[in-house]
Amino acid sequence: MKKFAQYALSLGLTALFGYMAFADVEVSALWVEMQRASPLSLGAIVVITLVRIGLRTWRWQLMMRQFAAHIGFVATYMAVAVCYGANVVVPRSGDVLRAVVLGWSDKMPLAPMLGSVVAERVFDVLLLVLLAGAVFSLVTPAGAEFYPQLAWSLPLGIAAVGLALGVMMAFAAGRYELVVRALRRVSPRLAALVEPHITALALGMGALRNPHLFATIAAVSLLMHLGYAGLLYVGFWGFGLTETYDLGTVAALTTMVVSAVAFFVPTPAGIGPYHFFFKEALTVFYGVPPTEALACATIVHATYNATYLVVGGGAAVAVQIRRFAGERAARAGRE
Repeated sequence: MKKFAQYALSLGLTALFGYMAFADVEVSALWVEMQRASPLSLGAIVVITLVRIGLRTWRWQLMMRQFAAHIGFVATYMAVAVCYGANVVVPRSGDVLRAVVLGWSDKMPLAPMLGSVVAERVFDVLLLVLLAGAVFSLVTPAGAEFYPQLAWSLPLGIAAVGLALGVMMAFAAGRYELVVRALRRVSPRLAALVEPHITALALGMGALRNPHLFATIAAVSLLMHLGYAGLLYVGFWGFGLTETYDLGTVAALTTMVVSAVAFFVPTPAGIGPYHFFFKEALTVFYGVPPTEALACATIVHATYNATYLVVGGGAAVAVQIRRFAGERAARAGRE
């Protein structure tokens, strides 16, 4: 029943935001506009998407260096690719799945890998909020005129995510005794069950104790976000929006932070919310007509998600083959 309610909510949000995005656009005009996309820009979006998967792979390897330094780049890349492909189909499923896939293929314990995934996600949200603050304060200050709520929501968001980062770093340093003590007061048996998992999660965040690794992880995270902004710029160029409406790097950064709101809405691949917020950024800030803005959003979104599905599907098959080959070799060794 709970799963059914989650799917119903997800589909309902998809329908709601889809209606908000497409209500004022004629389908025939949208289709004509979508066909204007440059094939070269689509190829560039695919390449940037593959590079971004590689950057996330590198960052995850850095996060796991404390406990899984032996796992290679290719195996990690396949797990991350499976993650992206799964998220297109089922929202929020990929992060747990990539830890399961890598643990399954390389015989690693799940809990520390999940700890590293949690650390990654907190990093992503923190950096995104900081980028939004920088964009709307320094790059697109007019945003405060269109969205006056930014004046209080951005500082609040930065403070909240900063607190989450502080808690995460405390866990990374092994300072989680208060959590364990509180659990012991509630239920000693529950505390005994949970404490080993908390310890494993803290191990997964251990890379944050190393200042060099921390700085490298932050730099790679920034590159990932800037890579996404570059992907959007290529989309603008592919539709001629860079010339017609003078959309450059500033517009790409603004659209990036506005459309990123969609990924906090639990819909498959962000369908609906992504289109709405992408269109909102281009129409509100840069005067792009809704049909052109939505055509660009649809093609960009479809291209990188199709890349995720193809690469993720191929990676899932490769993981299965690698697992079967490993089991066969293990049986041969025993014989």
